[in-house]
Amino acid sequence: MGENMKRKTKNLKASVVLIIVISVMIVPTTIANEKKISTSLVTNLDTGETFTRIQDAIDDPDTLDGHTLFIHAGFFNSDLFILKALTLVGEDKETTIIRGTLEILEDNVKLEELTICNVNVGVKIRGDDFITIDNCIIKDVLIGVQALYSDGIQILNNYIEGFSGHSTGIFIISSKDSLIIHNTVVGAYDGGIILDKISGYCIMKGNSVSDSGVGLQLSGEYLNIEIYGNKLFENGYGMAIGAIDKKSKIKIYFNDFVDNIVQYNDLDEYTHILDNGYPSGGNYWSDYTGVDEDGDGIGDTPYIIPEGWHTSGEIDRYPLMDPVFK
Repeated sequence: MGENMKRKTKNLKASVVLIIVISVMIVPTTIANEKKISTSLVTNLDTGETFTRIQDAIDDPDTLDGHTLFIHAGFFNSDLFILKALTLVGEDKETTIIRGTLEILEDNVKLEELTICNVNVGVKIRGDDFITIDNCIIKDVLIGVQALYSDGIQILNNYIEGFSGHSTGIFIISSKDSLIIHNTVVGAYDGGIILDKISGYCIMKGNSVSDSGVGLQLSGEYLNIEIYGNKLFENGYGMAIGAIDKKSKIKIYFNDFVDNIVQYNDLDEYTHILDNGYPSGGNYWSDYTGVDEDGDGIGDTPYIIPEGWHTSGEIDRYPLMDPVFK
C-alpha cells in the first residue's frame, strides 16, 4: 500500500511538471495569436490605439496631424469628416469598403487602398490643399472626386465608375497645380475628367476614360498643362476644350483618341499644340486615313480636325500610326 502511494505521488508530480512545461510552451503562442487577431477595425499606427469606428479614430484627441490610420477589411456605413492632416490606409482596396462620403476639411490628407461607394459624392474637397487620393476604387457615385478652390491635388492610380445615369468621374474647379495620373474612369455620362477654371502647372497622363459623355473637358486661365499618354475611347467627345486665356500653354501629345463620336472639340479662339514635334510625334487618331511611306511611325500628312467640330483650326502635324496603348 505504501509503495502504491509513492508511485501515485511520483506520477502526479511528473504530470504536474509536464502540464507546467506544456503551459509555458502554449501561453506565449496564445498571446502572440491574440495580438495578430484583433477585433478592432481601425488602428492608429502612431499611437497603437484601436477603434471600432473610423470617425472615432479621427476625432480621438491622441490622433494628431501626420498620423496614419490603418483601416482593416470590412464594411463601414458612414460619412466621414476628416478634420486633421491624416493618412487613411485600407488593408485592401477590394475589401476595405466605405459606404459614405469622405469630406476633407484639412490640408495634407491622404487616402489610400479604399473602396468608396453608393453615395452622391465619393470624396469632397473644398478649399483644402495638397490632398492625395491614391489607389482607391470609387464606384456607384454621381461624382467620384470633387475639388473646389483646392491647390496641389493629386489623384493617382484610381478606378472610378459612375452610375448608369448622370455622373462625373473627377471634377476639379477653380484650383491650380493638379496632378491626375494613371486613373481609369468608366461610365461617367456627364464627363470622365472635368477641369474647370483651373490654373498653374498641371499634368494629366496615363489615364483611361471610356463610355462617358466627354473623356476630358478643360477650361482655365494662366494655365500650363501637359496632357499626354492618355486613352480616350468610345466616349461622346474624346476631348473638349472650353474657354482658355491666350497666356495659357496647352500641350497635347501621345494620346489615343479611339472611336469617340467626336474625337476633339475646341470651342475657344486660340490654337493649341496637338503634337510633340518631329520625330517625337503627336497623337493616335482611330479615324486617321493617312499613310506612312517612310516607315517612321508617323503619318506623312497631318490629321485635320473635321470641319465643324472646332473654331480654331487645330491640326496634329505628326499623327501616330499605331496606338500608344497596345
